[in-house]
Amino acid sequence: MNRKQKLALLEDWYSREMTRLYNYIVFRVTYEEEADDIVAVVCDRSLKRLHQYDPKRGSFSAWMFGIARNVMNDYFRDLARQADDVSLESLPAIQGRGDSPEERLIQAERFQQVILLFEHLSENEREVLGLRYGSDLKYQEIAEVMGISSDNVGVLLHRALGKLRDALNEREAKHELRTVSDF
Repeated sequence: MNRKQKLALLEDWYSREMTRLYNYIVFRVTYEEEADDIVAVVCDRSLKRLHQYDPKRGSFSAWMFGIARNVMNDYFRDLARQADDVSLESLPAIQGRGDSPEERLIQAERFQQVILLFEHLSENEREVLGLRYGSDLKYQEIAEVMGISSDNVGVLLHRALGKLRDALNEREAKHELRTVSDF
C-alpha cells in the first residue's frame, strides 16, 4: 500500500470514524478543550506515522485507536505529575436522557458523579470503559486496540462496572447518612 492509498484510507476513516474517536477521548478526559488538543495530537501523529501502518497487522481503525490510546497514556502520565483535584463544576456539560427535564438533570448529575469515581479504577478498566461507552466499540474491536482477548475485555468491563456501582452506592449511602444526621 503506497502513501497515496494510505492517505485516502485516512481520509475515509476520518469522515466515518472521527466522531467515535472524539467521543472516546471526551469520555476519558475532564475538559473538552483538552479533548480537542488530544485529538489534534492524534491526527498529527497519525499523519507523521502513516508510513508505519501495515494492513497485515490489523485494521486501520485499531491502528488509529492505538495511537489515541498512546496519546491518552502520555496525557495521563503528565496529568499525574500535576495531580489537581477536580470539581463537578469543571466537568463538561453532560446531556442526560429522560422523559422530563428533572429526570435528565438527575441522570446528568449521576453521570458526573460516576466520572469522578474513575479514580477507583485501574488504567485498563478506565481504558476499556472509554472504548466501549465513549466510542461504542465492540468487544472484538476493543480487544484489537488493547492487545487482549475479547473474553478479557468482558472481564475488565464487568469488574469496572462493579467497582463503579459499589463506589457510587457507598458514596450515596454516606450522603444519606449526612442528610439524616442533619435533622
